[in-house]
Order: sequence, then C-alpha cells, then structure tokens
Amino acid sequence: GSGTFGRVTLVCIRGSKEETFALKAMQKAQIVEFRQQKNVQNERDLMVEVDHLFILRLVTTFQSDRQVFLLLEVCPGGDLFTLLHRQGRGNIGLSVTDTQFYGSCVLDGLSFLHEKSICYRNLNPENVLINSNGYIKIADFGFAKKTRGKSFTLCGTVEYLAPELVLHKGHNKGVDYWALGVLIFEMLFLFSPFCYPDNDPNDHVTILRKIVAGRF
Repeated sequence: GSGTFGRVTLVCIRGSKEETFALKAMQKAQIVEFRQQKNVQNERDLMVEVDHLFILRLVTTFQSDRQVFLLLEVCPGGDLFTLLHRQGRGNIGLSVTDTQFYGSCVLDGLSFLHEKSICYRNLNPENVLINSNGYIKIADFGFAKKTRGKSFTLCGTVEYLAPELVLHKGHNKGVDYWALGVLIFEMLFLFSPFCYPDNDPNDHVTILRKIVAGRF
C-alpha cells in the first residue's frame, strides 16, 4: 500500500519467510515539506506505549539518510473497508452478529486507549485492519493525542466527525464513541448516516451540515 509520505511493504526476517511484518517507509523530505515531524514522532511515541490485542503492534523503528521506518505486525486480512464492499450486497452490509463482533473489538481497543488518556480521533473502516485470525487491529495513530482535558484541533474523516469537532466547541474522548456509532451504521448499511448512496461523498459542506443539524 502507499500513502502521502511513503509506502508499506511486506517483509520477512532474512532466512525465514514464515516470520513476516509490514514495513512502513516514510520519506523525510516529504515529512518536512508538510511540517509533519511532530505528528510522526507523536505517532511513534503513542504506538510504543500501547500494547493491546486489538491495536496494531509496533515492533521497532529505525531510519536511513532519506527515510524513517516503522516495522509493524502484518494483517493479511486487509482492512474493514475492503471486507465491507467485498461481502456487501446493495445496501446490505455485514450481518448483525458480525457487526457486533467487530464493533465490540473496536470498543475494547478504544477503551484501552482512553484508560491511557489517549483520544484516537481517526476511526474509519480503512483504519480497522484484520489479522490472520479474523480479529481487528486499530491502526494509524496520526491524529491520536494524549489529553486529560479538551482539544480544539479539527481532524479525522469528515463523515465520522462528531458535532463538537465540527463546531470547534472543544472535544474529548467522546468523539471516538460517536465515530464508533457511525462505523456500526456503515457496517450494517455500507454507507454512513450522513452520506447516503445517492449523495456526493466529496460534498463535505453538506455532510457537515447534516452532522450538526441532528438532535440526538
């Protein structure tokens, strides 16, 4: 896979093809160009701190002159987004039982992060990976933040933003539970509650208006 700052490749221990890992390589020049040095360091520091069954494990980090590397456990099941759109039929997503299973795993991982005062802020199907045993792994801590009060940074996936994030009222770990509700909905119906199949997913203004217009 590839992203804004680099790519992820499947690697193995030399001489042992059975022990495999995912190697995330990021270009230093691009990180500096987008002023992401602090975010990359923060992501690394948080992943070192968390050790949980449903959170992607960081094995180690190292660097070269041009790149920084994160060696991660590999999840050969792909991501939840791919699973949804491979198994989904029309507007029917996963079964209620499967949705409960994946939702419970995500909830357990989020609860662990919250116990450590970490607000995740980046939940979406692409960031929920599936390992070889069928269990989920929460990945991508680029927006995660350790906080005991409120934060005012606007970040995350548009369709998953809580109203207090959109309105810049200050948010706490509750935004992760809002995002979990959106994820559960999408697992069942293959679209988010604020962007129906006939809506333009790139019309962010309309999506944000729907989020703040609801009275829940």
